[in-house]
Amino acid sequence: MDMKKKNIVVFIIFIVVGMLLVSYNPSFIIRADDPPVPPPPPPTSTPPPTTPHQTHTPSTNAQHYEMEAFCEEDYYTISIDEIATYIITLRNKGDEDTATISYKRPPGWYGSISDKTINLKKNETKDITIEIYPSASCKCGVYETHVNIKSQGGEIDLTLETEVFFLGDISIKNFNYTVENGNVDFYLLLNNTGNKKDVEVIFCVDGTEKERQKLSIEGLKEAVFSWSLESGEHKISFECVSDDENQENNKLTKTINFGEYGVSKSQPEMYIESATTLMGEGKYFEAYYYYCSLDDEEGKNRCEKYIIADRYEQDGERLLKNGKYTEAYSFLSEALNYYKNLGDSKKVSEIEEVLKSFSDKLHPGASLPETVIVTEENTTMVTSLVAGLALLLLVNIILILELSKKKRTKDTEEKYKRIKRKYGI
Repeated sequence: MDMKKKNIVVFIIFIVVGMLLVSYNPSFIIRADDPPVPPPPPPTSTPPPTTPHQTHTPSTNAQHYEMEAFCEEDYYTISIDEIATYIITLRNKGDEDTATISYKRPPGWYGSISDKTINLKKNETKDITIEIYPSASCKCGVYETHVNIKSQGGEIDLTLETEVFFLGDISIKNFNYTVENGNVDFYLLLNNTGNKKDVEVIFCVDGTEKERQKLSIEGLKEAVFSWSLESGEHKISFECVSDDENQENNKLTKTINFGEYGVSKSQPEMYIESATTLMGEGKYFEAYYYYCSLDDEEGKNRCEKYIIADRYEQDGERLLKNGKYTEAYSFLSEALNYYKNLGDSKKVSEIEEVLKSFSDKLHPGASLPETVIVTEENTTMVTSLVAGLALLLLVNIILILELSKKKRTKDTEEKYKRIKRKYGI
């Protein structure tokens, strides 16, 4: 092959290769050599970032925080059934700030606060309200509530004082007697819920004074008065006398028929009778005293449950009296559960009636579902289609009631858990 033919063959091969490359549409990247990297600049000292909110940093933009709090009336005197209301004023003398308020009540007390977090602009003043109220088992005395207020301006601590008083600090709860060999011993149970201990007790038979004793009483105490039996019916009375002008419920009288010669009654029999009587009168704490004297474990356990139920009931009624409907519902519902477990149908009925009396106040505007009654006379007058629709509607109503009942029960349990955590129960 001569040179000319070789050139033609090479040219043809070049064209074919070129056409193949074009048909595959490749991308060609032509890289140039990287430019030389310049040397890094010498290190320079960088100042730290400024912190204009820190008061220790000198700056014309530094903010100023200053919060003031005070309570003009920080001492209240209330009865066991009342609420102490305190108004705390917050005044912001610095730049806009947010205050967080917390408070610690006396053990067993309840309370509420209008705002736990409050924002105040410069030179703005706002009030918060704190309400506290004692438990049913509270005794006379002065109690402290500690308030803590935190803001960027620092912390402020305030102390609120509440004095609780009672009408009738010393009362006669019960008396009973034993009879042996013509002698009668009267056992008088007194309860002191106040701070006055000294009292004089007068014992009378048919209006004639037989004996008087000066006693020092703290809590529950039993006093014994003796009398030579006189057969027949007699009016027995005991009266507490003290210098407390508010003393009430301080006299107790019973008419007792001792029979011709007197029926013997031992001390254990007397204690059982007293405990049973007090339980029926709702005086569970006093009944517990007698069960302890008898060393009756079953009686003590049952009485303890009644004491707890009664406390929930009393506190619930006090909350209801003061318009705290949600809290009252939770406490009364707990009392209802205790009474159901105790099998006390009378108390169950009473609590259920109370709950119904204010159920509409828990959810304003809500009404109880109407009861649908389908009588046999009505069902004979409707067609099968209407009857089917009525049955379907009834099923839907039942399902809705059951679902709402479960939801209310769950909501109540959650609310009660929060109340227990809130009030330390």
